[in-house]
Amino acid sequence: TYAGKELLPEISPGDPHLAISGDGKSLFATGLDRGPGKSSKTRPNTPIVWKIGLPARGKVEKFFGDHKQVGSGETGLSDPRGVAADGRGRVYVADRGNDRVVVLDEASGKYLCTFELKGASWVAASRKTGAVYAAGPDFLAKYVIGDDLNAVEKARVKLPPISDRYRGRARRSFALDDSGERPVLW
Repeated sequence: TYAGKELLPEISPGDPHLAISGDGKSLFATGLDRGPGKSSKTRPNTPIVWKIGLPARGKVEKFFGDHKQVGSGETGLSDPRGVAADGRGRVYVADRGNDRVVVLDEASGKYLCTFELKGASWVAASRKTGAVYAAGPDFLAKYVIGDDLNAVEKARVKLPPISDRYRGRARRSFALDDSGERPVLW
């Protein structure tokens, strides 16, 4: 349960993803609610990244995107899933509906760049190495984002298929542990 004030009035919980800012003073969130649609299984997350002040667990504020309007380019999102902060001033958003990862400035929410990722559903960033890990429907990939904001894919691992029995119901979840000498994906 969330111990702070009401996050959003009249929400329909989506597929939530959370990340703590580099300074620990904010929480970034996607999927706090779902967009319009007939079925909860097919309704996308609302196209926005929220920012919540910590430790006060204060008011939810728009960080990037538009709660009511699906978008693309430098101003919008379409079904954002994962969110991550790298501790170096960048926030990464797995923008599934636009098949990409969006890179934002952590302080301002300003769009910095994007890189293509078919079916982007999860993203994490190592605070030690700066490497970005992201998942698509059947793979995990590792990227390095240069000072020029170009993403270079360094590795890709194909994931085993989900059996017919669970297809449509199962979803993959991952976690990055970068507390040791080398980052580990779980």
